[in-house]
Amino acid sequence: MKTFYLILLSTIVGTAYAQEETNACTATADQSLVACNSAAETAKETAYAACENSAERDTCRAEADTNQASAKVQCEAQNTAQKAACGKLGEAAYDPQIDPANFSATVTNPYFPLTAGTTWTYAGTTEDGAAVTVEREVSDETKDIMGVTCTGVKETEKQGEDTVRETIEWYAQDNEGAVWLFGRNNQELDGDEVTSIDGSFVAGEEDAKPGIIMKATPAVNDVYRQEYVIQESEGVGEVLSISETLNVPAGNFTNVVKTNDTDALMPDEVKNTFYASGVGPISITVVDGTEKLELQSVTPAPTPTPTPDDGTGQGEEAPTPTPTPTPTPLASF
Repeated sequence: MKTFYLILLSTIVGTAYAQEETNACTATADQSLVACNSAAETAKETAYAACENSAERDTCRAEADTNQASAKVQCEAQNTAQKAACGKLGEAAYDPQIDPANFSATVTNPYFPLTAGTTWTYAGTTEDGAAVTVEREVSDETKDIMGVTCTGVKETEKQGEDTVRETIEWYAQDNEGAVWLFGRNNQELDGDEVTSIDGSFVAGEEDAKPGIIMKATPAVNDVYRQEYVIQESEGVGEVLSISETLNVPAGNFTNVVKTNDTDALMPDEVKNTFYASGVGPISITVVDGTEKLELQSVTPAPTPTPTPDDGTGQGEEAPTPTPTPTPTPLASF
């Protein structure tokens, strides 16, 4: 009877499956909410089990209840952020069809150029006010992901002399000129000990999907997924401006692309990234002002490249950063 009813219902209102496909983004958000709340419940019940062996059983259970309540509030915040992203991205299922023939490990996008041996050095502060340095270097290593040959970018973050994070990200450029992120190997460090690999993923494995880091020709209001691993990482980028002027220690830049970068799983952390033509990222700022990272130098110095035509036919030559001494290898943010 239940099967017959579903068939009849789909006949009356149109194809039920088609409706689900149309609302794939919101349906994913709602199912993720169910999973998130279920995980919070499981964590509470596990804590309850541990509390049975505690002399402070009641206090222990009360703490578990508080933690569950906090977790559910976070689940709701994530759901709200996911649905806000759906409002910008649309309801279509996110399932990019990757044809290796349409990609190259050679990345020449002016706002995200990757030439082997290029090193960017950044400096800034963390949320708790600690000074950090970051070094990004384009490796000559490649990696095959989903059949696509990707170029590796190594990133090292230091606080003082201590390395606190080492990451390698894998990029490829499609035939139209957009740069895609296909994977990340992230290690948080405490001395020689790896304390976390959060943020790591390989597209094509465990439902992880690649995303776009820089469009071929960025335009205001462009919105795109940067990476997509349900319940782990759901990055979304939005182009806010293509005509910013920014002064950082590496130099003065015009016609800078400004993006708004969010992750529905961390709804309170919103970042702005600034990209200069011929250079790449020159500044990353958390919108609430708690964290900031600015480009100090690039080696070798980039060759100026024309910025894309802004529609007026008046493209402009990208500025060359002010020369700075070759840096001692530093690290990231």
